[in-house]
Amino acid sequence: MTVAMVLALFFRRSGISIGLYFLYAFIIENLLVALINRYLPVGNYLPLKSADQLIPAPSLLGLVVSTTPADTAVYLAVSLLWMIGLWILCHYRFQRADL
Repeated sequence: MTVAMVLALFFRRSGISIGLYFLYAFIIENLLVALINRYLPVGNYLPLKSADQLIPAPSLLGLVVSTTPADTAVYLAVSLLWMIGLWILCHYRFQRADL
């Protein structure tokens, strides 16, 4: 939701913000994860993907591999860092913009 807040603050029109959020969430971030994971295994640490990894996937016939507690701690730390960084970005934008 922090990504949505950043988009809403930078693009003050709600339709544009919602459209860009869906474009980023469903297309851009998945493409970036695939491209980054091709060369380095750090694509899962992008903002939405790291938060998504915190929610366990339902086990379908035991085929889904669950994350270990160490992975959960890393994803939690990365998600918090993204959240704090994006909040700081919003704070500076809010201070400088004539809203």
